[in-house]
Amino acid sequence: MEGTIQVNFNRLLPIFPLADVVLLPHTVQHLHIFEKRYRQMIAHCLDQAGQFALATYADGDGQPGAAESARPLRPAVCIAQIIQHQALADGRYNILVVGVCRAAIERIDEPRGERLYRLARFSLLERPSGHADLTDVREQLRGLLTTPTLSSVRGVRGVAQLLTREDVSTEAVLEAIGSTLVEDPSVRYELLASPDPARRAAIIRRELRGMDRLIRSAQWQMHANWPKYLSWN
Repeated sequence: MEGTIQVNFNRLLPIFPLADVVLLPHTVQHLHIFEKRYRQMIAHCLDQAGQFALATYADGDGQPGAAESARPLRPAVCIAQIIQHQALADGRYNILVVGVCRAAIERIDEPRGERLYRLARFSLLERPSGHADLTDVREQLRGLLTTPTLSSVRGVRGVAQLLTREDVSTEAVLEAIGSTLVEDPSVRYELLASPDPARRAAIIRRELRGMDRLIRSAQWQMHANWPKYLSWN
Protein backbone atom coordinates (compact mmCIF):
# COMPACT_ATOMS: atom_id res chain seq x y z
CA MET A 1 0.00 0.00 0.00
CA GLU A 2 0.99 3.60 -0.52
CA GLY A 3 2.92 4.84 2.54
CA THR A 4 0.89 4.55 5.71
CA ILE A 5 -2.53 4.85 4.04
CA GLN A 6 -4.82 2.10 5.30
CA VAL A 7 -7.97 0.71 3.71
CA ASN A 8 -10.76 -0.79 5.79
CA PHE A 9 -12.08 -3.66 3.68
CA ASN A 10 -14.79 -4.38 6.24
CA ARG A 11 -16.82 -1.41 5.05
CA LEU A 12 -18.37 -0.46 1.75
CA LEU A 13 -16.58 2.03 -0.48
CA PRO A 14 -17.95 4.19 -3.31
CA ILE A 15 -17.17 3.22 -6.91
CA PHE A 16 -16.17 5.80 -9.51
CA PRO A 17 -16.14 4.06 -12.91
CA LEU A 18 -14.56 5.49 -16.06
CA ALA A 19 -14.16 4.14 -19.58
CA ASP A 20 -10.42 4.43 -20.19
CA VAL A 21 -8.76 5.77 -17.04
CA VAL A 22 -6.89 3.02 -15.15
CA LEU A 23 -5.20 4.08 -11.91
CA LEU A 24 -2.29 1.99 -10.63
CA PRO A 25 -1.00 1.86 -7.04
CA HIS A 26 1.78 4.33 -6.14
CA THR A 27 0.71 6.66 -8.99
CA VAL A 28 -1.35 9.86 -9.05
CA GLN A 29 -4.19 11.03 -11.26
CA HIS A 30 -6.00 14.35 -11.70
CA LEU A 31 -9.78 13.99 -12.06
CA HIS A 32 -12.52 16.49 -12.86
CA ILE A 33 -15.83 15.55 -11.22
CA PHE A 34 -18.89 17.03 -12.91
CA GLU A 35 -21.75 14.50 -12.88
CA LYS A 36 -24.30 15.07 -10.10
CA ARG A 37 -23.99 11.53 -8.72
CA TYR A 38 -20.21 11.74 -8.44
CA ARG A 39 -20.24 15.25 -7.04
CA GLN A 40 -22.35 13.76 -4.27
CA MET A 41 -19.91 10.86 -3.96
CA ILE A 42 -16.88 13.13 -3.57
CA ALA A 43 -18.68 15.28 -0.99
CA HIS A 44 -19.44 12.12 1.02
CA CYS A 45 -15.83 10.87 0.62
CA LEU A 46 -14.43 14.17 1.90
CA ASP A 47 -16.62 13.85 4.99
CA GLN A 48 -15.07 10.43 5.68
CA ALA A 49 -11.69 8.82 4.88
CA GLY A 50 -11.42 10.32 1.39
CA GLN A 51 -11.29 6.94 -0.33
CA PHE A 52 -13.14 5.41 -3.26
CA ALA A 53 -12.56 2.71 -5.86
CA LEU A 54 -11.59 3.80 -9.36
CA ALA A 55 -13.10 1.19 -11.67
CA THR A 56 -13.44 0.70 -15.42
CA TYR A 57 -16.51 -0.18 -17.44
CA ALA A 58 -16.59 -3.64 -18.96
CA ASP A 59 -18.44 -2.27 -22.00
CA GLY A 60 -15.89 0.44 -22.83
CA ASP A 61 -17.50 3.78 -23.59
CA GLY A 62 -20.94 2.21 -23.30
CA GLN A 63 -23.94 4.48 -23.43
CA PRO A 64 -23.23 7.98 -22.08
CA GLY A 65 -25.70 8.92 -19.36
CA ALA A 66 -26.95 5.34 -19.03
CA ALA A 67 -28.39 4.19 -15.73
CA GLU A 68 -25.63 3.22 -13.33
CA SER A 69 -27.00 -0.29 -12.85
CA ALA A 70 -26.95 -0.86 -16.64
CA ARG A 71 -23.16 -0.54 -16.91
CA PRO A 72 -21.18 -3.70 -16.04
CA LEU A 73 -17.81 -3.17 -14.36
CA ARG A 74 -14.54 -5.01 -14.67
CA PRO A 75 -13.75 -6.82 -11.39
CA ALA A 76 -10.33 -5.30 -10.64
CA VAL A 77 -10.18 -1.76 -9.24
CA CYS A 78 -7.66 0.54 -7.62
CA ILE A 79 -8.50 2.03 -4.23
CA ALA A 80 -7.87 5.77 -4.53
CA GLN A 81 -7.09 8.26 -1.78
CA ILE A 82 -7.97 11.92 -2.31
CA ILE A 83 -4.85 13.95 -1.49
CA GLN A 84 -5.93 17.32 -2.89
CA HIS A 85 -9.29 18.76 -3.81
CA GLN A 86 -10.78 21.98 -5.13
CA ALA A 87 -14.49 22.59 -4.75
CA LEU A 88 -15.83 24.81 -7.53
CA ALA A 89 -18.69 27.29 -7.11
CA ASP A 90 -21.08 25.25 -9.28
CA GLY A 91 -20.58 22.04 -7.29
CA ARG A 92 -17.94 20.43 -9.49
CA TYR A 93 -14.62 19.23 -8.08
CA ASN A 94 -11.03 19.03 -9.23
CA ILE A 95 -9.26 16.31 -7.27
CA LEU A 96 -5.86 14.67 -7.14
CA VAL A 97 -5.80 11.04 -6.05
CA VAL A 98 -3.08 8.51 -5.34
CA GLY A 99 -3.51 4.80 -5.95
CA VAL A 100 -3.30 2.86 -2.71
CA CYS A 101 -3.77 -0.80 -3.65
CA ARG A 102 -5.41 -3.28 -6.00
CA ALA A 103 -8.78 -4.69 -5.01
CA ALA A 104 -11.46 -6.96 -6.42
CA ILE A 105 -15.19 -6.23 -6.38
CA GLU A 106 -17.02 -8.74 -4.18
CA ARG A 107 -20.54 -7.26 -4.05
CA ILE A 108 -22.19 -4.12 -5.42
CA ASP A 109 -24.91 -2.04 -3.77
CA GLU A 110 -26.79 -0.13 -6.43
CA PRO A 111 -27.90 3.50 -5.90
CA ARG A 112 -30.66 3.69 -3.31
CA GLY A 113 -32.76 6.44 -1.81
CA GLU A 114 -30.87 9.73 -1.80
CA ARG A 115 -27.57 8.02 -2.64
CA LEU A 116 -26.94 8.43 -6.37
CA TYR A 117 -23.79 6.31 -6.76
CA ARG A 118 -22.79 2.69 -6.30
CA LEU A 119 -21.13 1.26 -3.22
CA ALA A 120 -19.28 -2.05 -3.11
CA ARG A 121 -17.48 -4.46 -0.85
CA PHE A 122 -13.94 -5.29 -1.92
CA SER A 123 -11.16 -7.76 -1.18
CA LEU A 124 -7.45 -7.06 -1.42
CA LEU A 125 -5.93 -8.10 -4.76
CA GLU A 126 -2.26 -7.98 -3.82
CA ARG A 127 0.36 -10.51 -2.86
CA PRO A 128 2.36 -9.67 0.27
CA SER A 129 5.27 -7.32 -0.41
CA GLY A 130 8.47 -9.22 -1.12
CA HIS A 131 6.60 -12.38 -2.17
CA ALA A 132 7.94 -12.31 -5.72
CA ASP A 133 11.60 -12.72 -6.62
CA LEU A 134 12.38 -9.51 -8.51
CA THR A 135 16.15 -9.75 -8.08
CA ASP A 136 16.94 -9.53 -11.78
CA VAL A 137 14.01 -7.34 -12.81
CA ARG A 138 15.60 -4.06 -11.77
CA GLU A 139 18.68 -4.61 -13.94
CA GLN A 140 16.52 -5.79 -16.84
CA LEU A 141 14.45 -2.63 -16.62
CA ARG A 142 17.58 -0.49 -16.42
CA GLY A 143 18.92 -2.18 -19.56
CA LEU A 144 15.69 -1.63 -21.47
CA LEU A 145 15.22 2.00 -20.43
CA THR A 146 18.78 3.03 -21.25
CA THR A 147 18.85 1.75 -24.83
CA PRO A 148 19.48 4.48 -27.44
CA THR A 149 15.94 3.94 -28.71
CA LEU A 150 13.96 4.18 -25.47
CA SER A 151 16.17 6.60 -23.55
CA SER A 152 14.96 9.47 -25.76
CA VAL A 153 11.26 8.73 -25.21
CA ARG A 154 9.38 11.30 -23.17
CA GLY A 155 8.98 10.18 -19.56
CA VAL A 156 11.69 7.51 -19.67
CA ARG A 157 14.34 9.59 -17.92
CA GLY A 158 12.12 10.16 -14.90
CA VAL A 159 11.24 6.50 -14.37
CA ALA A 160 14.82 5.42 -15.11
CA GLN A 161 15.99 7.69 -12.28
CA LEU A 162 13.69 5.81 -9.90
CA LEU A 163 15.82 2.71 -10.51
CA THR A 164 18.79 4.48 -8.92
CA ARG A 165 16.92 5.14 -5.68
CA GLU A 166 17.19 2.50 -2.98
CA ASP A 167 14.10 3.88 -1.24
CA VAL A 168 11.89 3.07 -4.26
CA SER A 169 10.92 -0.59 -4.52
CA THR A 170 11.02 -2.47 -7.80
CA GLU A 171 7.25 -2.96 -7.52
CA ALA A 172 6.77 0.82 -7.29
CA VAL A 173 9.01 1.31 -10.35
CA LEU A 174 6.86 -1.15 -12.30
CA GLU A 175 3.75 0.85 -11.38
CA ALA A 176 5.44 4.10 -12.45
CA ILE A 177 6.42 2.62 -15.82
CA GLY A 178 2.91 1.30 -16.34
CA SER A 179 1.39 4.68 -15.57
CA THR A 180 3.91 6.78 -17.50
CA LEU A 181 4.82 4.73 -20.57
CA VAL A 182 1.93 2.32 -21.15
CA GLU A 183 -0.81 4.19 -23.02
CA ASP A 184 -3.13 1.33 -23.98
CA PRO A 185 -5.95 1.19 -21.37
CA SER A 186 -6.38 -2.57 -21.92
CA VAL A 187 -2.72 -3.18 -21.03
CA ARG A 188 -2.98 -0.90 -18.01
CA TYR A 189 -5.97 -2.91 -16.86
CA GLU A 190 -3.95 -6.10 -17.39
CA LEU A 191 -1.37 -4.64 -15.01
CA LEU A 192 -4.04 -3.63 -12.51
CA ALA A 193 -5.71 -7.04 -12.56
CA SER A 194 -2.42 -8.93 -12.01
CA PRO A 195 -1.76 -9.48 -8.29
CA ASP A 196 1.62 -11.11 -8.95
CA PRO A 197 4.49 -8.58 -9.30
CA ALA A 198 6.47 -11.06 -11.40
CA ARG A 199 3.59 -11.19 -13.89
CA ARG A 200 3.45 -7.37 -13.96
CA ALA A 201 7.21 -7.30 -14.59
CA ALA A 202 6.74 -9.65 -17.56
CA ILE A 203 4.01 -7.39 -18.98
CA ILE A 204 6.21 -4.30 -18.59
CA ARG A 205 9.18 -6.00 -20.27
CA ARG A 206 6.91 -7.09 -23.11
CA GLU A 207 5.59 -3.57 -23.61
CA LEU A 208 9.03 -1.92 -23.45
CA ARG A 209 10.48 -4.35 -25.97
CA GLY A 210 7.49 -3.80 -28.25
CA MET A 211 7.94 -0.04 -27.95
CA ASP A 212 11.63 -0.38 -28.75
CA ARG A 213 10.88 -2.45 -31.88
CA LEU A 214 8.19 -0.03 -33.02
CA ILE A 215 10.46 3.01 -32.69
CA ARG A 216 13.37 1.30 -34.44
CA SER A 217 11.07 0.20 -37.25
CA ALA A 218 9.77 3.76 -37.65
CA GLN A 219 13.31 5.13 -37.66
CA TRP A 220 14.37 2.60 -40.29
CA GLN A 221 11.36 3.51 -42.43
CA MET A 222 12.24 7.20 -42.20
CA HIS A 223 15.79 6.49 -43.35
CA ALA A 224 14.56 4.17 -46.11
CA ASN A 225 12.34 6.91 -47.50
CA TRP A 226 15.03 9.62 -47.28
CA PRO A 227 16.21 10.75 -50.76
CA LYS A 228 19.50 9.30 -51.96
CA TYR A 229 22.65 11.32 -51.33
CA LEU A 230 21.01 13.18 -48.42
CA SER A 231 21.46 12.52 -44.73
CA TRP A 232 19.90 13.60 -41.43
CA ASN A 233 23.05 15.59 -40.56
